[in-house]
Amino acid sequence: MTTPVLYQLPPVFSLFSLSPFCAKVQLGLRLKQIPYEVKNTLFADKVNPRGKLPYLVWGDRKLEDSTAILEAIDAEGSGPKLIPSDPKLAAEADLLEDWADESLYWQGVYAKFAEEAQWKKLLPEFRAQFPAMLRPVGPLVARRQTLAKLAAQGLTRRAPALVRREFSRHLDSLEVRLDGRQWLVGDAISIADVAVTAMLWQLLPQYAPWHAAEVAARRRLTALIASVRTAANA
Repeated sequence: MTTPVLYQLPPVFSLFSLSPFCAKVQLGLRLKQIPYEVKNTLFADKVNPRGKLPYLVWGDRKLEDSTAILEAIDAEGSGPKLIPSDPKLAAEADLLEDWADESLYWQGVYAKFAEEAQWKKLLPEFRAQFPAMLRPVGPLVARRQTLAKLAAQGLTRRAPALVRREFSRHLDSLEVRLDGRQWLVGDAISIADVAVTAMLWQLLPQYAPWHAAEVAARRRLTALIASVRTAANA
């Protein structure tokens, strides 16, 4: 089998990547026991004509979008089945994964780029990713572009207290969901667990202390993240 090459945003601190979607793909590859190569880049348009990361080149296949990539590797690898075979469980996993990708993701982006105190903690590590000549302005341009996306998405047009309250409510919902169960869907790990883990794992205490503390305060949710990371040897 040809070794897949994953093009992704570079890692920060202990994370696989600054992008939780890239981390999500790495978790999936590890869970499916597929050896892979990583190539880090800040310039998505130089490797993917559509300008998106993660981007997986696997022989003659060129795959983008974390969900589509996980679907492809789920059909190939020897690890646990990430998309349940039961149609009802598969539908449930699909909804939770999409919710994580579309809601928890933006909460994480907000935590990293919109909250001033947390941005200042991330900035030195983020700046180090850039080529030396771009370090003075590159991170500031990237932040400005990200804040524009957050405004379009709606989060930065709301009171910060409301944004944090929504994040806490999401965590509470996940905690209730996990009452009496190890995994979010059925009795085995699924793509939903991988997505939620990738989105929340990004919120490290080094640069998102409030968000990290909120996650840590949910015992069942913390156990889920630990279980996924252990299964993926991450």
